[in-house]
Amino acid sequence: MMPAMQCRGRSPLILCANLIADILAVIAAYYSAIGFRFHSHFGHRTVEFLNWALRVPRFDTADEGMSFEVFYMVSAPRIIALVVITVLLIYLGMDLYAGRRQLTRGLWSGEIARANFFALLFFVVYFYLSRNQFHPRSMFALIVAFNTGYTVIFRLLTEHILRWLRLHIGFDRCPALIVGDKQSMPPLADWIEVVQPHGVYPVKRVGIQKTTFNETDLAAIRRQIAKQRAEMLVLATPQLSTGSLMRVIAMTDASAIPLKILSPKLDALGIRNGVRSDRILGVPLIHFPPMPVSRIYHGLKRAYSFLFSAVALLLLGPLMLLIALTIRCSSKGPALFVQERIGLNRKRFRMYKFRTMYADAEKHQSRVETYNESGAGLFKMRRDPRVTVFGRFLRRYSLDELPQLLNVLRGDMTLVGPRPLPRRDLDNYYQAWHYLRHNGLPGLTCLWQVVGRSDLDFHSMCLLDIYYLRNQTLGLDFRILVRTFNAVIFARGAY
Repeated sequence: MMPAMQCRGRSPLILCANLIADILAVIAAYYSAIGFRFHSHFGHRTVEFLNWALRVPRFDTADEGMSFEVFYMVSAPRIIALVVITVLLIYLGMDLYAGRRQLTRGLWSGEIARANFFALLFFVVYFYLSRNQFHPRSMFALIVAFNTGYTVIFRLLTEHILRWLRLHIGFDRCPALIVGDKQSMPPLADWIEVVQPHGVYPVKRVGIQKTTFNETDLAAIRRQIAKQRAEMLVLATPQLSTGSLMRVIAMTDASAIPLKILSPKLDALGIRNGVRSDRILGVPLIHFPPMPVSRIYHGLKRAYSFLFSAVALLLLGPLMLLIALTIRCSSKGPALFVQERIGLNRKRFRMYKFRTMYADAEKHQSRVETYNESGAGLFKMRRDPRVTVFGRFLRRYSLDELPQLLNVLRGDMTLVGPRPLPRRDLDNYYQAWHYLRHNGLPGLTCLWQVVGRSDLDFHSMCLLDIYYLRNQTLGLDFRILVRTFNAVIFARGAY
């Protein structure tokens, strides 16, 4: 049995090597900044100019009465630890420890630069809020600038060292079974064989020319996985139906190995929709780890969801009371709308929302069905006549969803997960694989809400939900939450 990290596409060796490289980069950046600032005439003049341009107050000595250079040398362990923790948490949130979930290098050097910019922004805001005028902002800007370059260099060196270890010692290699048609499979398999990204190499190639997989086909693939002792399955069959792709995903769950799918059928999971993936031959190569996710992750997720919702209810209590009063005054009926929704494993629960429609709106559902703009499986209508004037405002900025914080507290929902749908939508699912979106606890926000909200069709929504359930991490949750605030503030795709 493979370790849990390995079977989800993460190599402990790759993770540890990148962590060590990133920590060493911070240490090197710190002492390089000291050398540049205090032992380089150019560096000294540059910092003086920046401090003058930014109108930073001039201090001749540190607050302990010692020179700045001595202070930064003495305080090195404390400051380095602060920078390391900050930078690593940002790297984690930006998914810079993807491991084998991404085979191509892509633009990670740009992501490292962006992460370090966020780190600098954090320090500047922290110093401002804490009214700390002692630490020169220019010193931390130097540390971050050096750290960006060192991190890229050290990670490249780490890749070369790991590659040498794999080629000469055979350490941390990942045998992959490559299955596909004669057009797409050979170029992908050849690339993997030559590059061997993160130690992945083809242990066997299996040609198959089909548009659908039956149980016999799946059983044959399972036998090959067991026979070749493959630790990853790569599927390159652009003509294979979406339903068959989902059956392969379910099969790899049973085999406890990660799956990568090269198919234009998964274009909804492209980078434009916020999914970071490889692109081979212009087609997304999407990673699907097997379920379940670790208990530690679910425990942490439950903890932060409970804490966040409790704090949010306390802070937003006055606003929610004002919204409730406005609803009662602007139209007849209760302020809260309670509806049966479908949650984990298709279990029913009562979900709370602020009422945005007239009180008898559900009685007129049949009259507006023909105006549905999302196709089968989901009802969405831009100008639903049943929505009140104030309700339209609430929907546009998602304020009607605030009472669901109570559902999160109760454990019916979590902060990030597939959105729960009403019974009407469940009864209209038109493909069996759509029900896979109920394999996780429903959420207050989700991936499809931050990339398109109401602008996406039901098919794309299900693909994004299933991708999230297979790839959910604390880092992905963090990115979805950040993008949720952006989508809500600009009212993108909401009606």
